[in-house]
Amino acid sequence: MDSKLCCVLVALAATPLLLAQTKMPSRAEPVTGTFLSVQASNQWLATQLIGITVTGAGGEKIGSIDDLVIDQSGAIQAVIIGVGGFLGIGAKDIAVSLQMMTIVRDGNGDRASVQLTRQEIELAPSFQRFTGKPVESLPQISPKSK
Repeated sequence: MDSKLCCVLVALAATPLLLAQTKMPSRAEPVTGTFLSVQASNQWLATQLIGITVTGAGGEKIGSIDDLVIDQSGAIQAVIIGVGGFLGIGAKDIAVSLQMMTIVRDGNGDRASVQLTRQEIELAPSFQRFTGKPVESLPQISPKSK
């Protein structure tokens, strides 16, 4: 048998074994070195989250994810949700802690929800982005004060 043909047959026979050993992880493994080599099924990229529709406690659409607030350690502190308005008029951004959010991935894609009512969302303070200038003090509004 030709040595080239023999090498090809060995490579073809080994391919299923090699593919079986390189499957995608289902859970994130802690990063132990400098680099992360693969995204696991329970990890999201910021580009996958931004733009996702967010539903409220009653299942109604309340807005969409506009941005993420990330601290110096790399932890996500809040999710910025654009809410209200029509065609951008009267809309505002609110910041909701990541712990208040539920983000799931299933056969229907990625979905996000927050356990807040429409009234709580309407009363939530607008998020102010850092501009390098002093932030004006905003009155604290609680859902019970209405």
